[in-house]
Amino acid sequence: MRTALQVSVSFKGQPIGTRIYAGDRILIGRDSDCDVRLRNLGVSRHHARIDRQGQGYLLRDMESAQGIRAGEKPIDSLLIQDGDQVQITKFSLLFRVIEVADAEGDTDTVAGGLGEMETLRDAASGLAVRKPGSHSAVGDQGTGWSAGQVWLAVGVVVVLGAAIAFIALR
Repeated sequence: MRTALQVSVSFKGQPIGTRIYAGDRILIGRDSDCDVRLRNLGVSRHHARIDRQGQGYLLRDMESAQGIRAGEKPIDSLLIQDGDQVQITKFSLLFRVIEVADAEGDTDTVAGGLGEMETLRDAASGLAVRKPGSHSAVGDQGTGWSAGQVWLAVGVVVVLGAAIAFIALR
């Protein structure tokens, strides 16, 4: 058995998603190469990094503009204990250290609705296997819809809402 880190993210108290990381490094930030991508201008491109330290994990701020807070206290680093929670701008990250069975293959991450996290978005949370280096995107959470289909549906809703408002104002 080896450990993995489960990261659950919420925005202003609203759950966004959860992902389990079995790899040795997790990059958190706004940039597209981040494992935990927090799409908000208050989040630095490469805001923080988590490195495996034996059976544990060390969270480090990467000289971000807004920093990391544990409770009300700003921190530069944290040796993560099961149940620890930190804040990055208005995002809360809850860490659970879990045991996982060693498996064949190179899968380092189990996805659960976490990837590109936007400020104003509800995310489904179904579990799916993700290969290292790939990133979830809007609509890629087991819903069966592609990102393009999700954005098309959003556009249709906006146009219909505008049409109804236009008719109502006549």
